[in-house]
Order: sequence, then structure tokens, then C-alpha cells
Amino acid sequence: MKDVTKWRFVKAVDLESKMSDKRILVGMSGGIDSTFTAKKLVDSGWQVEGAVLVMHDASPVFEARRAAEELGIVLHE
Repeated sequence: MKDVTKWRFVKAVDLESKMSDKRILVGMSGGIDSTFTAKKLVDSGWQVEGAVLVMHDASPVFEARRAAEELGIVLHE
């Protein structure tokens, strides 16, 4: 299991943070909000990884995979 103790969780408005370790995990649905947030963070120099919560057959896994692939980020399922 990957050590995520150093990950920082921030609000989207806190993009100008002065943290030295700019890693963040974004909840991904593949929709416009999560995709835009991940894109904005990537463009701001953050090391972004996505996560999608799979709870049932209708979970947005396909959309989240597609968005993560387009952004060039790792997606955890």
C-alpha cells in the first residue's frame, strides 16, 4: 500500500499554497468539476493523482479513467 501520510488536502481556492511538497489526491468522477480541479492543480505545479470510489455498477469509473488519461495522472480505483 502506498504511503499517503505526506499528501495534502486543500480547497481548490488554496492553489497558491507555499507548501514544499505539492502532492494532492483529487476525488474523480469524470465530470466537469473534478476534471477542472485536477487540471487546474496540474497546471499550478501540483503532483496530482486521482481516486474514484466504486460503490456499484453505475459508478463513474469509465469517465474518471478517461479524464485521468487525458490529464496524464494516475487514477486509483
